[in-house]
Amino acid sequence: MALGLHPNCLAQLRASLAEQLVHATVRHGMFLAPSSSLYLFLTQATLPERGKVHELLQKFIGEAPLVDFVNGLLSRELHENQSYLSEEGPIPLSSVAQYANLAEVATRLTEAFESLPWQYIVTAPLPSSLSEIFCAHIKSVDLSDTISIRSGDEFLTENYPLVSGIKKRDEAIAGGGLLLSSKPSWKPDRAYLQVRVQGFIGKYTETEPLLEAINVVRAFCGLAIALRLLKPGSSYQPYPQREKLFIHQELEGKWVVLDSHELETHHSVVIRDLVLHDLDGYLKDDAQRAHWMRTQLATIGAIFQANDRARSILLGAQWLLESYCGSDELLQYVQAAVVVEILLGNKASSDQTGLGELLANRCAYSIASTHTQRIEILQDFRKIYDVRSKIVHRGKSRLALAERNLFGKLRWICRRIIQEEAELLEKDLAKKDT
Repeated sequence: MALGLHPNCLAQLRASLAEQLVHATVRHGMFLAPSSSLYLFLTQATLPERGKVHELLQKFIGEAPLVDFVNGLLSRELHENQSYLSEEGPIPLSSVAQYANLAEVATRLTEAFESLPWQYIVTAPLPSSLSEIFCAHIKSVDLSDTISIRSGDEFLTENYPLVSGIKKRDEAIAGGGLLLSSKPSWKPDRAYLQVRVQGFIGKYTETEPLLEAINVVRAFCGLAIALRLLKPGSSYQPYPQREKLFIHQELEGKWVVLDSHELETHHSVVIRDLVLHDLDGYLKDDAQRAHWMRTQLATIGAIFQANDRARSILLGAQWLLESYCGSDELLQYVQAAVVVEILLGNKASSDQTGLGELLANRCAYSIASTHTQRIEILQDFRKIYDVRSKIVHRGKSRLALAERNLFGKLRWICRRIIQEEAELLEKDLAKKDT
């Protein structure tokens, strides 16, 4: 598969790229200067601004596809092939021997751009408490055609090596610096979430495929919380470590490690501290926990497999996870309220009845199991949404004690709505299969 750019477009792209790369500069002998991007935007103007190719480029890279592609590819090449130099001012890219002939460089970059999409697998470690049961009883499971969970055993070691043979790349993946003591390796007692994406992932850039993989990790953890597979825990770390994702690219039928990427600290802390849910003491041994895990993973898999039909559930799960991240309780409160708006909101209906009242009624009728509970949810949610409105429209410095109690109820409502939406989706999918 290739992008399918028109030959005239490719010719203009090569010519313009050669012209604009004259202005590209390098700092410290190995870093592409940010100012180089300004000139690349002129070359990007030669690309289609609408149509199928335009949509593919948005999906495979992002809003500035050519700029991000050239920056990401050249940055990786410079990092892996050049040496650090003391700063004496930026030097032209063309003064680096590998890039002396800018016409050839432009041709090579254009051919590489046209050959997109490239195939990647992004691998993220899952919480230790989940890993313990998963590695002992389940080993591997496919959640969808592109998402899997695997133990860090021989399969990962053989198929997804963490050493590329490129010295500077391997040093960077291992951590780099003088403190480098050991090569990275898969841990046999750890479970890993693998996400297959396509497009382009570059150095020092966050393109759409990488963001897509990170969003899958966030959605998985949010769903695990909502479906009571996992629950938030807490631990003290004076210097919180950021969870590392490993990125592999498919080259000539093999997966070669390309890079690593660290999750944001607030995501890393919450995900690392997630613990296995025991259903308030109901799950008493590992066999019961493994059975519950299989059941909930099957539900999570059904949600991922539903693709566009489950878009709101997956997005709501991401926001649910965000509501547990960081220490700003006002922001967390609003993020939890957004979960309800994503799953139950409707602009046309809210314009007529008011968003708060619409959500209150939909919450009550969606998750209540008795008439009495429905009345209680209606009353509580009106109070909950009133607090949300005060935060957003008037501002607050903190939550009062009673408002913190409402925050707990809000998170419970978020989890229950996702549970109900997941159940309805599974029923719809079952009907479709019969």
